[in-house]
Amino acid sequence: LKCVMCEHTHWKQPSRFMDFKDFVKILDNFPKLRWIDITGIGEGIMHPRFLDMVAEIKSRGIYLELYDAFHRWDAKVTSHMMRHGLNRIQPSIDGCSKDVYETIRVNANFDAGHANLEEMHRAKDRWARKLPEVSYHFIVQKSNQHEMGDYIRMVRDLAVTQEVDVQFTELLYEYPEIEGQKYDVPNAQREHVDEIARRHKVGVRWNHRMGRQTIDAKQCTMWGMPFIFVDGSVIRCCTSNEHNEHDRQRANAMGNIF
Repeated sequence: LKCVMCEHTHWKQPSRFMDFKDFVKILDNFPKLRWIDITGIGEGIMHPRFLDMVAEIKSRGIYLELYDAFHRWDAKVTSHMMRHGLNRIQPSIDGCSKDVYETIRVNANFDAGHANLEEMHRAKDRWARKLPEVSYHFIVQKSNQHEMGDYIRMVRDLAVTQEVDVQFTELLYEYPEIEGQKYDVPNAQREHVDEIARRHKVGVRWNHRMGRQTIDAKQCTMWGMPFIFVDGSVIRCCTSNEHNEHDRQRANAMGNIF
């Protein structure tokens, strides 16, 4: 995909897969690991051994969370996730109409993604499972902010009676390639969306920059949720992604796990 807001669309570095042996080596280094999210800045399911990675994680009793755009998440993937006990999935879907969604998620197909999401929810019914927990992720920007209320309704229609929630995330950084796309949701609009969510029994969380303080990366002590790049660089979570500055991130890395 060439999502208009994603740094992956604009970076100059070559894309690559993490070797499966390196992936297992990382897991072996953390025998007490309890939680992991193996979503990269890209499409995890493109990895030829992604499903093997899922099976390896769950065989170790680790809580597994994923993000996915769901244009490749077919019935086979859903069955695999049900069988191995995926704990939480965040479908990353940034619109509830074909025109808006496909303008943002360039090269994706709204109808196919919607069908894959519906299959996942119905599979939970067939397997009589409450897991995976489903928490939709909507990146708010100027081109889709008007769809947030209808998006809540779409999510409820997909989930039917299942518990479900939505996280609305404002673009955290407006780097040069996406200048003009950032949208700060005003309080009145946020309250309106919250009211729609209450009526439809959909949980809502807001991720925005209000009240955040910026510090120099060298002073960061937020080590609780490190991000490991495919090359092994270990990035503290406040040396964060989403602004297309991987060289700066590597320069401020804690080290390299390999």
